[in-house]
Amino acid sequence: MNLDEIVKYINDDSARGELAREFQGIISDYQAGTISAEEKNELVEAVVAGFKAAKASSDEETMRWAVQIATVVTSLV
Repeated sequence: MNLDEIVKYINDDSARGELAREFQGIISDYQAGTISAEEKNELVEAVVAGFKAAKASSDEETMRWAVQIATVVTSLV
C-alpha cells in the first residue's frame, strides 16, 4: 500500500473518498511545513479514531484500508 491509494479515492463520493481527502490535507500541511511530524501523526490518529467511532466503521474492508493508509501517512518523513 502506498500514497497512490489516497489519490485513487480522492474524488470518490464514499467513506474512502472522505478519508482520502482528510489524509491528503494532512499530508499537504505536513509537506508545506505548517504542521510537525508529531502533529501529522496525531491528526492521522484522530481521523482514524473518528472513523472508528462513526457508523461507517462497520464496513470492515474500508476500516482496514483506513488503517493501512494511516500507517503509510504516519511513516512519511
